[in-house]
Amino acid sequence: MSRFTAFRILESACIGAVLIALAGCASGPAPAATAANGPQSKAAAQASARSTEHLTKVQKLVAEARQAGLPDVYADVRNGHTVYCWRGKNIGTLIPSTKCVNSSDSLRQVIRALAAQRHQMMERAGGMCGGKAGCAGN
Repeated sequence: MSRFTAFRILESACIGAVLIALAGCASGPAPAATAANGPQSKAAAQASARSTEHLTKVQKLVAEARQAGLPDVYADVRNGHTVYCWRGKNIGTLIPSTKCVNSSDSLRQVIRALAAQRHQMMERAGGMCGGKAGCAGN
């Protein structure tokens, strides 16, 4: 099973757990018991909201990275922290290796570097074609 598949399973499990927790809250205990557990249930709801918000941010960042040119990027949780990994080939070898960064800011830097590299290549190609967009016809 690939890590991407494992992430999707983990993602589905988290969403399922949140839905079950919400369903449990809808058919929860009597109001007197809820009042006694008010601060604890409020803290649990806030933690759940933060978890869902974090998962949404991770999904958006992974989608952005895929669109930028990292097709097999995935998020993984290691030691309680989210890391972003992808497979790529190192210069001088055909053997792919896994590269990981440990923060969303680092992944955004990789995305910006890929965009800058793509832009630079397009400028060079435009210079060889005399500034014309489609240089295959020349």
